[in-house]
Amino acid sequence: MKKKKSGKEVKKKIPTFKSDREAERFVDTADLSEYDLSAFKPVKFKFRGSGNIYHDFNIPDADVRQLKAILAVEIIKALDRKDLSVRKAQSLTGIDAGDFSRVRNANFRRISVERLMAMINGLGSRVEVKVKVRRAEKATHGATA
Repeated sequence: MKKKKSGKEVKKKIPTFKSDREAERFVDTADLSEYDLSAFKPVKFKFRGSGNIYHDFNIPDADVRQLKAILAVEIIKALDRKDLSVRKAQSLTGIDAGDFSRVRNANFRRISVERLMAMINGLGSRVEVKVKVRRAEKATHGATA
């Protein structure tokens, strides 16, 4: 930083960038306290998700993944409520302990929706599915039926 004769610090001007990548690189490496940021105004961002994180991040099969996540949460709640280990859940349901372990570890991509529903049913709960069909957006996301 330079100092004026009056004793005040003169800060550097922010350079002009040709691309976002160039600007990001600058922000990552520069000591911003050396630059005059007085012309900048704070900006508040509000993000509103769709209710399906997979859809929001444009992940394939978003609807199926969301359904699996919802079912997995219910399985975990049932295991916790009944204080069941994965081995106890296996004895109770006849479903492999490895499947319960995968659900506990949020690794249910290889487990089908039907299998997850069977796990919930085996734990003494029932699944009620409601289907709501909406028009697809211009940029479609997720699974289609």
